[in-house]
Amino acid sequence: MGSNLKAPPLIFPVYLDRSLALRAAWLTARRAGLRRVLRRLERRLRLGVMDPWLAPRFYPAPAGTAAGPALPTQLAVLRCLVALRGATPLAAAWDALTGTIALLGQPPALLAWPASWLASPVADPLWAFRLHSWEWAWPHLADPARRTALLELWHYWLARVPVGRGPAWEPHPTSQRLVVWAAAWHLLGGDATLAAAIARQAAFLADHLERDLDNNHLVANAKALAWAGLLLPGLPGAPRWRRQGLELFWTTLDAQVLADGGHDERSTGYHLAVWLDALELALLCLASGEAPPPRAWAALERMRVFALALRRPDGRLPLLNDSVEDEPLPASAIFALAEVLLGVPGHAAGRCRPVTELRDSGYAVLRAGAGPAGVYLAFDAGELGPRHFLGHGHADALSFELWAGGEPLVLDPGTYQYPAGPWRDYFRGTAAHSTVTVDGYDQSVFAGPFRVAEAAHGRIVAVSEDAGDPTVTGEHDGYRRLASLVSHRRSVQLHGPSRLTLADQLEGAGRHALVGRLHLAPCQLAIESPQLARAIYPGGSRVAYRLVGDAAAWRVEEGWTSRRWYQREPSPVLAWAVETPLPFALVTEIAIEP
Repeated sequence: MGSNLKAPPLIFPVYLDRSLALRAAWLTARRAGLRRVLRRLERRLRLGVMDPWLAPRFYPAPAGTAAGPALPTQLAVLRCLVALRGATPLAAAWDALTGTIALLGQPPALLAWPASWLASPVADPLWAFRLHSWEWAWPHLADPARRTALLELWHYWLARVPVGRGPAWEPHPTSQRLVVWAAAWHLLGGDATLAAAIARQAAFLADHLERDLDNNHLVANAKALAWAGLLLPGLPGAPRWRRQGLELFWTTLDAQVLADGGHDERSTGYHLAVWLDALELALLCLASGEAPPPRAWAALERMRVFALALRRPDGRLPLLNDSVEDEPLPASAIFALAEVLLGVPGHAAGRCRPVTELRDSGYAVLRAGAGPAGVYLAFDAGELGPRHFLGHGHADALSFELWAGGEPLVLDPGTYQYPAGPWRDYFRGTAAHSTVTVDGYDQSVFAGPFRVAEAAHGRIVAVSEDAGDPTVTGEHDGYRRLASLVSHRRSVQLHGPSRLTLADQLEGAGRHALVGRLHLAPCQLAIESPQLARAIYPGGSRVAYRLVGDAAAWRVEEGWTSRRWYQREPSPVLAWAVETPLPFALVTEIAIEP
């Protein structure tokens, strides 16, 4: 079920399958640039060779540490954040009564003595990252009944996790852990041992910033340094962490947020994660008497407008590229936090415009009808990510997500997992999205879970509202790597709240096998004729899918959707397939029946 990695005929020298990884590594390095490559080598040398042996000496725990009390305004912010997470799925991860923790959809793992903090129930580094991030402890920090259990776990972690070794000391989980621990020190009533541990880890993080990735990880690094400096000003190095963290955070945020407000990794999940980091840091800055700079407020507002434009009828964002439902928090919780900070209601005007173009990110949203029951269509013609890091992108150019009657009709499949394997390949692949494949190839050539050899480039060509029917047109060049230089252009047009058309046009030369797919939400699907299929959805929506003309015929394939880590469910795929010379054009009509 994985994507076909066999290279098609190319207009540049052909590479063999066995050299794909090497070619992808070279292209990745070239896109990243020499400076990021050198930083990557330096950081991996530190983490893999030096730190396991020398970190205890380089980063000793300072003696006689006094962190200082938090300001009343700071405590109010911390309690607000605890309450926010207490109303989200994060609150159920840790069970203090059984001493277990459930992460990434895996069975509960034992945390109580004598369990090992270094074991993992699944061969996925992300599980260990989540464990050592301690974000699962957030909802319990203000619960007096959990104070003793949390403090015991805290000391247990310090005793069993060697300094500088393993995934626990990777910069990203270290960053998230610092934020939680700095809050916990005040809310649980910390002691000198715990304050010294925070000081040691902040000093470690300051020397291990992920400037090589220069993505959401660097944002998290900077937030953690600023957070530790703001909340624990009595620690050695706190003024430096505060200054370094704040300067790096606001500079990095400004650079990573596009003009349309989207995060440059083109993942709605990471957009929410970075937006949440920025909102939380801005709140803490205000509570600490440290006003964020004007560019920070501008970036926060752009991110809010972007999320508002993409918000679906159920209040969530579509799972574009690597994204998981309700992570890092449900979108509704982040909108609520933004309302507290920015004073702008989450239902502000602008949400229901007929067409919203997010050109820098490569997205457009079409709407028709009033309220949550109206038609919502999110169209994706964007890049895989920033040039230097494409790892969270999917081969999904010109795919879309469609809602009507308050329920999903056509869905993005989600992510499922990060480790390499057939499921990672499937959920990233072109065939898992509602677009067209050519000769069975993915639009982009993947050579690992986060590595891209050949990257498709998508763009929005035009948007319009002519005659009241919103239309968007996009194209991508992913198949121009074929010897016949195939290109794909798609136009999507809404005709009121009950009908839309897809017009696909493929240009090039020669004969090709084309397959167009619509990944439907779970429904009762029946093919009534070669060109007509009907679906009945659980919420009562009845939809007719019609191919105009007789050039192609419908068939049903098996597909999958994944809203949460390591959880997937079967979903029907309505597909047409032709083998035809190019150029080729096909129109699909989707009618939402009364």
